[in-house]
Amino acid sequence: MTQKPEQILFDKLARFCNYRDRCSSEIEQKLNELDAEEPHRSIVIQWLMEGEYFNDKIFARSFASGKFRIKGWGKIKIKSALHSKKLPEYLIEEAISSIDEEEYLDKARQLIERKVSSKKIDHLLRQKVLRSMFQKGYSSTLVLDILYSLQQEAEPRSVRS
Repeated sequence: MTQKPEQILFDKLARFCNYRDRCSSEIEQKLNELDAEEPHRSIVIQWLMEGEYFNDKIFARSFASGKFRIKGWGKIKIKSALHSKKLPEYLIEEAISSIDEEEYLDKARQLIERKVSSKKIDHLLRQKVLRSMFQKGYSSTLVLDILYSLQQEAEPRSVRS
């Protein structure tokens, strides 16, 4: 006995959702890739929602957490990526605020220290670090504050030598 088109779509999307957390726009995109037609799309989305195969809130939080902890992304880049997933603003803000502020500052400092190491912080190095951290999604204010504090910490050492 052959399966109904919506059952075939559901099976494919269930596997797709079980691989990792998904958001509604990824489900829509996958349905487009599979050339799913409207009556079947609605049924499949309903089944997936009832089975809790995807949840935008859970997706947003795990996406933000993963990109921050594993990739070292800053809040600006995470927010931009979540916007590209067409998530509602309140979910994006909730996901961003779930990142621990102290952990965020520590991560930014670690990334900057890795770039600076024992080098003297001159104008060129400052620009290089700023560009690098801006690409990762950290604010220039935060980066400059950390660079300033690192420079202040380094100066007493060089005066004592």
